[in-house]
Amino acid sequence: GALVPFFCFNVFGSVKRHNKIFMGDCGSQVIGFILGMLCIWYSMRHPITPDTPEALNNRLVLAFALLMIPCLDVVRVMWGRIRRGRNPFLPDLTHIHHKFLAMGMSQRSALLFILMIDAAFALINLELVNILDINLLLALNILIWVAMNLWLSHVVHRRRALGLAPTEFTLPSSEGYPDQPKVNPNNTQSHAGKEPKG
Repeated sequence: GALVPFFCFNVFGSVKRHNKIFMGDCGSQVIGFILGMLCIWYSMRHPITPDTPEALNNRLVLAFALLMIPCLDVVRVMWGRIRRGRNPFLPDLTHIHHKFLAMGMSQRSALLFILMIDAAFALINLELVNILDINLLLALNILIWVAMNLWLSHVVHRRRALGLAPTEFTLPSSEGYPDQPKVNPNNTQSHAGKEPKG
């Protein structure tokens, strides 16, 4: 219930009108913990018996189907930072929503598109959970995710080459909001020692 007014102010609020609310690390981590706990609780709530419907035999797959996007995105982002020799806990612009913003989408369009992808993953898992082996289904999810991210990265790299998108390591202070200036550490110049004009 507390997330409903937050969602309204976060999605439909405006920084210029001073009625926009942003979520910090503590709030997102608490929500992630609650979602993970609820998924585990749902998966282990009732024991599987011969009378259990076939669709509920794989509750773990059904429970985590909606969390597929954030889980896979965290693994991809952390691995990418480690592979580049960066601190995996330092922020950058490599999350999937940053890629959508770099493609020219607005915040709301990126949110809507991510929700649509998440729903598609959930529907695919719900349809295939009783047809494919669980391990094969997980491999299919990863394959689809990797292919989608390779395509997104290709599009974003082309836009960055044309100067239409910020670099990956632009300081994420503005997070792509149109009413806040983007800060690039590579373009930051020191004004120390300059003589005042006039």
